Amino acid sequence: MSQYQIIDEPKVKPQQHLIVNPIIILLVGILMPLVWTPPFYGRVWIPLVWIVINGYLLGSPTFKSEVIIAILGGIFWFALPYSMVFILMTIGQHELVNVAVPYLRIANNGIFFLTLYLIVFRQSIPYELFCYFKDKGQR
Repeated sequence: MSQYQIIDEPKVKPQQHLIVNPIIILLVGILMPLVWTPPFYGRVWIPLVWIVINGYLLGSPTFKSEVIIAILGGIFWFALPYSMVFILMTIGQHELVNVAVPYLRIANNGIFFLTLYLIVFRQSIPYELFCYFKDKGQR
């Protein structure tokens, strides 16, 4: 018996019970710091690692781009405050460092949420296909 395969159909791993909706990961990334702040900048790397693992388990066709986005987002999140402080110190604007810190926090949150959103946007279609085929197989 021949089988068909849709190109965008996710190739599900045996650990399919660990796959969650990527929007839940985004919401946890937004709301987790309100309840608990993990040590070692865990509020940033835990959702990024979780969403990359979710994409791997989902068999997402855009997995490579998701990993690249996560790595670049993490690098930009880490490098932005240090580079801005270094630039301000280099040009002799020492008093602007204290003024710039709150704005750097806002920019860091923007980088973090943009990174998560871009990955969630890429994972949403394979997740919907996964749910469709999972529900269709149970009927």
